[in-house]
Amino acid sequence: MKRIIIVIVLFTCFTTQAQTRQSSLKYELTRTNGLEQVGGDLVIVNLNTCPLKDLNKQLLFESQSSSTIFINVNNHGGGNSCVTLIVETQNGTTRIEIPENTELGVHQFLRVKRAFLKIEKTLSDTAITELKSIGEATIWF
Repeated sequence: MKRIIIVIVLFTCFTTQAQTRQSSLKYELTRTNGLEQVGGDLVIVNLNTCPLKDLNKQLLFESQSSSTIFINVNNHGGGNSCVTLIVETQNGTTRIEIPENTELGVHQFLRVKRAFLKIEKTLSDTAITELKSIGEATIWF
């Protein structure tokens, strides 16, 4: 009986520890064509009204020391664009393009400094003024 209780306690402790090292976040990225007309003669280039806010980039992970992480990205769609997962490691940068309505699956990355999502695709159709990507990313570290 004591062994069963010890096993249950250990299992609960390990499960709780594993769950605290996971983070999920929902993202909505937007990329627009070069110039946006606001009204009258006012033109804002690339919507640079707030230099600290970048709607085209979502930071997922950043660390001073390199770490091993696992990432899963589910690009739900809801927009009209694919999203690019960019992982900066000590050995270089990895880019993985995730199409609309697609799930990446869990990928492991070693010695990661920074990971983020970004719309890198350019707008080839001039009738489309905005690219949008909506989804959810889960990170285990």
